[in-house]
Amino acid sequence: MRQHRVIATVCFALVCSGAFSVVDHAAAAEKKVIGFAVPVLANPFWKQEVDFAKRVADELGGELIVEDANQDEAKQLQIMDNFASRKVDAIITAPVTTAVAPALIKAAGRANIPIFFAERTPGFEPDPDKYPQYIGFVGADSHQGALATAKALYDAGARKIVATTGTKGSSIAEDRIGGLKEFASQHPDFEVLQIQYGVELREDGIKATENYLSAYPGPGFDGIWNYDDGAAIGAAAALKQASLTGKVLVTGFDAEADGAQAIKAGDILADSGGQFIDGGFAYIMAFDYLNGHQPKNPYIVMDYLLVTKDNADKYIEQFGSGFPPYDIKNMSVTYNPDASTDDYKIAIQ
Repeated sequence: MRQHRVIATVCFALVCSGAFSVVDHAAAAEKKVIGFAVPVLANPFWKQEVDFAKRVADELGGELIVEDANQDEAKQLQIMDNFASRKVDAIITAPVTTAVAPALIKAAGRANIPIFFAERTPGFEPDPDKYPQYIGFVGADSHQGALATAKALYDAGARKIVATTGTKGSSIAEDRIGGLKEFASQHPDFEVLQIQYGVELREDGIKATENYLSAYPGPGFDGIWNYDDGAAIGAAAALKQASLTGKVLVTGFDAEADGAQAIKAGDILADSGGQFIDGGFAYIMAFDYLNGHQPKNPYIVMDYLLVTKDNADKYIEQFGSGFPPYDIKNMSVTYNPDASTDDYKIAIQ
């Protein structure tokens, strides 16, 4: 991602000296209809992911069709058939669990539709010989993001913590909790007392925190590490109800608008986030592929942005609306021959 002045300079140069080239490329781009099968739209993160991807589709002159698997593997497989009957040009998906990913790829293959993954990896990189329909993946390094939030807790003084994570078997849930466990293994004075799976929504976070307060009275922990912002906001609410705000530190993941505001307010210590843009970037990759451009790197793993009170205002300004100031056409090879997947980054400008 480039700084504002760099983008402005590029745009000015295109207008002054390269306009005809851009017009030629734009004229060559055909409207593409791409389906996006998301795991669960009830989670605000996926709503934000979808909204940005739709914005990208609009800016590229394409279309995005969204269907919700509602955390059901069988339903997500049915969505593949739905997309095939609607004759979409490509499919983007984030598998409910890693286990269902090969079946999703095979379903796309039967319909001869290229498939791309966003946010949740299928567990392996593209292999043209084994899965010719699986073209690319765009996501963020959940392990790195988990290490960063664990370090934030540690640096703030937390030494005995409890944790929540998402659906057992999903690549994101396992990668994130793996990062937390690695940090704990490297810091013997940092103890993870208990981990609870299946905690993704606000009400889940409230219930899990209440259970932890009962299981470890006192409380017997000084930090709660959370899988996402829904759980983190729920945890913060339960702690506030128990008059423990500030005494038990809370971290989240995804840095959604509500999560970023909670960081600013001091209810949440830190979030690894900004990666809701990966669905939109996957759309760029798919759009370019459909217009004849193979991705320079078909397997993109970006670093998360750690959001704290120090940068929360800037993050809210640029990411809070759900539409950070990326120059989408400038990131598409179809419109800008100098673009590449190297441009896919999460950063505050």
